[in-house]
Amino acid sequence: RQRRRRRRLRRPSAASSLTIGSPSFDPGAGQPVFVAPATRFSLAAADPLSGGVAAGLRLISLRRGADPFMVYASSFGLTAPDGLKTVEHFADDNVGNVETAQSKTFALDGTAPATSLSAQGGRQHPGPDAASFYASADTRLALSAADPIVDTVASGVALIEYQDNGGPLQSFGAALSLAEGRHALSYRSRDRVENLEVLRSTAVLIDATPPVTTV
Repeated sequence: RQRRRRRRLRRPSAASSLTIGSPSFDPGAGQPVFVAPATRFSLAAADPLSGGVAAGLRLISLRRGADPFMVYASSFGLTAPDGLKTVEHFADDNVGNVETAQSKTFALDGTAPATSLSAQGGRQHPGPDAASFYASADTRLALSAADPIVDTVASGVALIEYQDNGGPLQSFGAALSLAEGRHALSYRSRDRVENLEVLRSTAVLIDATPPVTTV
């Protein structure tokens, strides 16, 4: 007489999910999402009904990098240094059903871009100090920025802005022409995860008046 084997059905485990706060930048194409030290992450989980039954969520476990797993309690961030960071998480229910750990890699960028000022055309001459220079009226001034790569990570420059003589900050687009006189030109850049450079300043002394000779 044959004995029928009873199939043991495995009840679905709890399922956890990770939410990424701001700032963040997703470059797409399967690349890691860029985040900043200020970015907060949160976890949530649910115990799905199976056959009308759900034992209920017991806890969510979290691990950052090579740290040991810990019980998730509240939102969290990633800490320096810059680089690729792995976040793992899983949930388990009140009768021991454990979710397979999920893993996601992020690119932590906590370094601001660096902006530089250059003169195009015209003529220039060193000013009274290292943070100033004289320039002819036909000189055009350009700003450029680079987001430094730290441990393979750089989210990229999002914005360059400047102000002239303490005026409102403006987005830089094309080379500038300045009127005759002294210009305290301040400038900075921001990357795609809101790392903002400290304002740099250069005094540009535009001289459009030729010398006068006397006899």
